[in-house]
Amino acid sequence: MNCAPNVTRLENYDANDIAEIAISRDEPIDRVILEHALDDFEHWRKQGLNVPSISVNVSFRRLHDENLIQSLRDLPIRPGTLSFELLESIFLDEPDDIVAWNLEQIRDLGIDVNIDDFGTGHASILSLLKLRP
Repeated sequence: MNCAPNVTRLENYDANDIAEIAISRDEPIDRVILEHALDDFEHWRKQGLNVPSISVNVSFRRLHDENLIQSLRDLPIRPGTLSFELLESIFLDEPDDIVAWNLEQIRDLGIDVNIDDFGTGHASILSLLKLRP
């Protein structure tokens, strides 16, 4: 996919740089990537580029984080402009109260939840019904 002039796709960031930032700040890498994506999104908006929304992957480990929702509330996220992609291979068949609560709160914050790599055969109907992507 080609980007508009002066737009840098987040995937072009050096992974080592992002890892170093995450380690130096003692934060999960997906948090740092989310912050970079939000910064890029705001920069594009200020340049007049009409980018309706952005999407980032979220690890299953982060979905287990009891502090996830508060950390999201601390970020400048406008409802309807962000979606989280969960890999289909994430195991959602086992009941997990923290994950269920986090997913509900994520939706309440106006963040969409999508399944990445859907069709690889790992998601059960039960887990899809729980996830409500």
